[in-house]
Amino acid sequence: MKFTAIKDFQRKMVRLVRIGPDSSISKNVDRFKLSSLATNHVLKESGLTTTEEFKNILDKCLNVQQFLKKNLGHRYFYRNEMREDILLARSNVICTHVKQLCQPSNHGSPQKV
Repeated sequence: MKFTAIKDFQRKMVRLVRIGPDSSISKNVDRFKLSSLATNHVLKESGLTTTEEFKNILDKCLNVQQFLKKNLGHRYFYRNEMREDILLARSNVICTHVKQLCQPSNHGSPQKV
């Protein structure tokens, strides 16, 4: 089987999402992580990126999720979950760890999740 490089116009059509626990996701693919993508979308939608407080958080490399929770309250969880659903529905490539797909059941045989 021969593999060829993906052309630029084809690369723009790929909408990749990586799901799974944060501990199993490499920092190299953090930009494709579902939770990171959802947080970035919520941040852009909220319009909080122009505030002085947000600029201070970026300078100090603090947690953006904590900033959103503080400013949006319970709406953050609703918006984040809604955004994750939209991202999954619109993605055409969803990656996960194989170990997550076949968890051993109580009987010792693999069980599909």
